[in-house]
Amino acid sequence: MNRFLYILVLALSLISCSKSNPEHELLNAKYDFPILPGSEQWAEFTTGKQMYDACQIPENILKSITTKALAETCMDYPLFFIFTAYNYMNEGIIEVINNFNGLTELSKRDGCSKQLFDIYKQMSVPNLSNWTNTSEIYVFHILYLEMVMSADVFLVTFSDEELIKLQPLVKQKILERFAVQEKYSLLSYIGALHLYAKILKRQNTSFYKENMILINKIVQTCSLDPLNATFYIDFLKLIFSENVTL
Repeated sequence: MNRFLYILVLALSLISCSKSNPEHELLNAKYDFPILPGSEQWAEFTTGKQMYDACQIPENILKSITTKALAETCMDYPLFFIFTAYNYMNEGIIEVINNFNGLTELSKRDGCSKQLFDIYKQMSVPNLSNWTNTSEIYVFHILYLEMVMSADVFLVTFSDEELIKLQPLVKQKILERFAVQEKYSLLSYIGALHLYAKILKRQNTSFYKENMILINKIVQTCSLDPLNATFYIDFLKLIFSENVTL
């Protein structure tokens, strides 16, 4: 009887393993949100809580999905744009992070900074020649990623070496926007400028100390208030050492 039970348990274990392998493979792919804004189900929601709840990643997937797939999933977050509704987008992005379990989980993962960097590196700001009807939404996704990386809970995950690599990439994204001023307003620059300023503050170099007042203003503000436009223009001139007009 004992030998029979042993064989039975072993057989059940093998069956269980054979079934779990396909599920494990699926967790290497990003999660597809079942309900999206604009759908019939979404139209039935009457509160913000219902919308937030519908966009959470199921716990069994959240704890098993790879960090790469999780980062990609976070880029598809249906309510990513909520941060733009706040007077201060740096406060808005904290609310987005706190209300989405995907971003909260990602901030705790080893290697999340590398995954965010890789996604950012692959995203190219659309120019006039490749502009489509969805380009504006894509640009907002870049802005969203810049705001996510600038949040303290994520910025702290970047090593000094990673920040050095990130700096020229942020400047590149700014120049890509600046080259097509017909399509990009000051709003599109704010995330990149805020991120760049926070990198400078984190590095605490002589450049930061010499320009501390202006840089700290960019770090603290992150607002679309027209009164702040001068600060952003001055910061653009500072980091590019050239005349910049918007």
